Amino acid sequence: MLCNAFAHQDLSSEGDGILVEIYKNRVEITNSGKPVLDQLHFLDGGPVTKNEKIFTEMKNLGLVDGQGHGWRKIVKELESRSLPAPGIKVRKNSITVTLWFEKPLKLLSLDQRNWTVYLHTVLRYLLNEPANNASLRQRLNLPESKSSTVSKLFRQTAEGDLVKPFDKHSSNKTKRYVPVWCQDSSQSPVKTKDYEKLKLEKEKTKNSQNPSSNKAFIDQEDEQLIQKARQRLKEQGSIRVRIEDL
Repeated sequence: MLCNAFAHQDLSSEGDGILVEIYKNRVEITNSGKPVLDQLHFLDGGPVTKNEKIFTEMKNLGLVDGQGHGWRKIVKELESRSLPAPGIKVRKNSITVTLWFEKPLKLLSLDQRNWTVYLHTVLRYLLNEPANNASLRQRLNLPESKSSTVSKLFRQTAEGDLVKPFDKHSSNKTKRYVPVWCQDSSQSPVKTKDYEKLKLEKEKTKNSQNPSSNKAFIDQEDEQLIQKARQRLKEQGSIRVRIEDL
């Protein structure tokens, strides 16, 4: 978070520069200037900085990776420790980020709960993993008996226009969510472990209905056979055959 503050501070602003305040229950980091990205896109906005020279030196020192993943790392680390989502307050000439040491769910306001669910959903979306009841329960360190509470959190966040269901007709417990700004979920599915398998089966069905398109699928099957042949040759070791001969 400090690296972000240094890289994104507005050096032309007449503020106090970077200010770090440590309280009993939180740390607040304030830097001058407005953020270069809308806070809804801090995780997915990509590498953007106000101070290229400072950023380059920080990259040379190994403090940042230069990929624009700073916020993604911050949120992922907080989630792994079941800590509250970072608070963000944008003022006229500054931005303040609050990191809470601990704050129970029941003490979070509606906006804070929605923000927590939103950041979790964005992070899961960027990792090609579904945000669902189970993942949010794990993020909040809640037992399975709180499934209805978690479903309500998703529903409230959707009503706040921050997330939307990926599969509207499934049950609350199995329903998956994506950020509200992503493409139509029916056209851009969240990739799960079975995604490639389902995609292949869908292609099979499509090609069976349209024989003229079978060539692409046959080529795909041939490629799979070649890969299996390569693996067999690798395991046998002593047999040397050009793959073209297959």
